[in-house]
Amino acid sequence: MPAPPAVDLQSLIDRHPVGRLQRRVLLLCLGVATLDGIDVAIVSYIGPSLISDWGLTKAELGPVVTSGLLGLAIGSLVAGPLADRVAAARSSSPRSSSSG
Repeated sequence: MPAPPAVDLQSLIDRHPVGRLQRRVLLLCLGVATLDGIDVAIVSYIGPSLISDWGLTKAELGPVVTSGLLGLAIGSLVAGPLADRVAAARSSSPRSSSSG
């Protein structure tokens, strides 16, 4: 069996410029990444206000900051595999396999 023809990726990209859909997807990804990271960054911004308003010391604020990061870690470890299972179950349903 002969090998498939080689594709010149550079010329393929040059022939197909970035369209509206690609720009929208890129902006959506940028927005999600920004919103995902802002909760971690905002704690350092509001830390001094939390210390004065809640009457905490810097050492007492540590667990507050850590709990947010720990929640992100646990959430990603739980939600990732769960989303994989749900997606696999939906993609193997009779409805999706009979539509093609």
